[in-house]
Amino acid sequence: MVNTTPRRRALLLNEYPELADYARTALRLHPRRGMPTAHHSSVGGPLLWPLDEPWPLCHEKHYGDGPTGPAEGVVLASVFQLFRHDLPDGLLSAPEWMFPDDSDVLQVLWCPNPHVDTDDPKATLRWRQQSQLTEVRSSNPALNVFTPDDADNLVPRTCVVHPELVQEYPPISIEEPQESGFAETMLGILPPHLELACALWTATGRPRENFDQHDYLDHCRVPGWKLGGWEPKVGFWPTPAKHCECGAPTFLLLGATSEDLFGPWQPVDPPGFRWGDPDDWDDNRPTDIWPGRNGLLWLLGCEADPTHPVLVYAE
Repeated sequence: MVNTTPRRRALLLNEYPELADYARTALRLHPRRGMPTAHHSSVGGPLLWPLDEPWPLCHEKHYGDGPTGPAEGVVLASVFQLFRHDLPDGLLSAPEWMFPDDSDVLQVLWCPNPHVDTDDPKATLRWRQQSQLTEVRSSNPALNVFTPDDADNLVPRTCVVHPELVQEYPPISIEEPQESGFAETMLGILPPHLELACALWTATGRPRENFDQHDYLDHCRVPGWKLGGWEPKVGFWPTPAKHCECGAPTFLLLGATSEDLFGPWQPVDPPGFRWGDPDDWDDNRPTDIWPGRNGLLWLLGCEADPTHPVLVYAE
């Protein structure tokens, strides 16, 4: 199994063991380009889709539409598929939102064209029981993408995934802890004394220098594509909703970002696939999507009912 948890993060937990109370399990996906079939977990690959079930379309107003929008609707792009049997050893039980009602396949799709009302793509989820799928599509339908060249790219390149279980810890203020106004910028997820201590912590025990990757923010959460875990609390506007329309709290369902091969989250041993060159921008973006200004995209689900509409935020 892939293992990228920074070795020096153990120093953080040894010094502040109370952080364990705030840990959230995340599934780091490590997408790398490949040729998966509909029977594989993948990003941007073919989905195991019932032959008699219509493929979802988006009928909202898009940039480039005519006065009434595309009459046929915009075909949703295949984003992600995960089979329960591909979960790594060590996950005692998958969270209920991942495979509700005895399902064993999770699928994510979204609209690949930018919308007039928002830059965030409209996303939808499907859950399947593989044993009940007797007749399935031979391939995904062709996309009718008309995104202009200078707009966000929301069609993932086809990738296989290499799931890894990791523990994540809460975000904290990005302001300098030495500044007098730091207390006013604290996020408040951690107790004030612990947030300040984490803001001052470095893996080397020395103050952070330049952009060396060795402070708390570099170690608390993973880069790249992931399911679950902690979402960042800065950079998004509007601020991601803390509650679903039904009133229940939201949670991070899927995070889609660049892989960032520079940080401390490097494989401890050979990962079993090509890790990539940190200096090669293409290797840092194996899926090639780039939503929003900074290439960050988060899907939030409803804790009470994962079938409620997904909230999408791009930054």
